[in-house]
Amino acid sequence: MSPRHKRQIIVGMVNRGRCTAREACRHFGLHRSTFGYAAKQPDAWMAKLKAALRRMSRVHPELGYMKIARLLKQAGWRVGSRLIQR
Repeated sequence: MSPRHKRQIIVGMVNRGRCTAREACRHFGLHRSTFGYAAKQPDAWMAKLKAALRRMSRVHPELGYMKIARLLKQAGWRVGSRLIQR
């Protein structure tokens, strides 16, 4: 049983008032920090940056990440070469 499935079962038990989250986590062997974890949503700024990066890479396929980073900076993006390299 996956942690996601365990989390869903525990939420159902806690919402119905059958037990506390602590007791349910102990019963199912799920760590409480895993139960309380909320996944991060994709960042809109990063999605726009990736789109701009792909666009620049298609226009200038011969350039490396350093020059692409320089072009993005000139276009108004606040980025460093390490971010572009990743």
